[in-house]
Amino acid sequence: MPYNREKFIKDVYAQTYQLSKEEEIPHDFIIAQVIQETGWGKHILEGTHNIFNIKADVSWKGEKSTHKVWEVEHGKKVWVNDDFRKYDSYKESVSDWLNFLHDNPRYKALFEEKNLSTEEFAKRIQDAGYATDPDYAKNIVNITHGRTYKDLVGKAKEAYETESTNDTIKVDESGKAIFRGSNDININEYTEVSKNTNSLMLELPELDTTLKAQEVVSSLDLPQYDNSMDYGINDEIDMA
Repeated sequence: MPYNREKFIKDVYAQTYQLSKEEEIPHDFIIAQVIQETGWGKHILEGTHNIFNIKADVSWKGEKSTHKVWEVEHGKKVWVNDDFRKYDSYKESVSDWLNFLHDNPRYKALFEEKNLSTEEFAKRIQDAGYATDPDYAKNIVNITHGRTYKDLVGKAKEAYETESTNDTIKVDESGKAIFRGSNDININEYTEVSKNTNSLMLELPELDTTLKAQEVVSSLDLPQYDNSMDYGINDEIDMA
């Protein structure tokens, strides 16, 4: 498939947005880190979604694929066949990378405080010894300040929000409300759901830009919970 930088950024934005909210870390940092690792998506081993080029060592239990890559041995560049981790999506790749940070005590400072700025998060990960480049944090921040970044991420944000307006709430036979869209989110994790025999009231907090101001409270009249029907977030439907 031909390289498409704009599509790559849109895909990364959409697949990592909710992950950044769940982890409470700056979304801009994740995107900029991905850009730095992949050269704006140009350098990813084909078919792997492996953004960070993580090798599949003996500890890896997931899928893997073999690729011919060059390494430096005894001061010389040599080509070798190596196994690399294979993911189904960029989101899985970023999630695996975040698990690595969580599991390594040296990165504890990254998660001691929530919702750090991109600048502070970049500084802390560099201070923890993530990269040998002394300009690592500065380079990450500079990416987010660039015109190309602002343009492409702005388009990705707009596309994500436009797609999200078509998201729906599905009520299954047990009465659980599931938010369906670019990501599947159990509404019960984020809001109190009160219901009686005639209605289901969903009080939706402003989780992110996906939920517009007018979507914060939605009342769906559902005498019978039907798992075969979808309802728009703003719909007020009388099924009597």
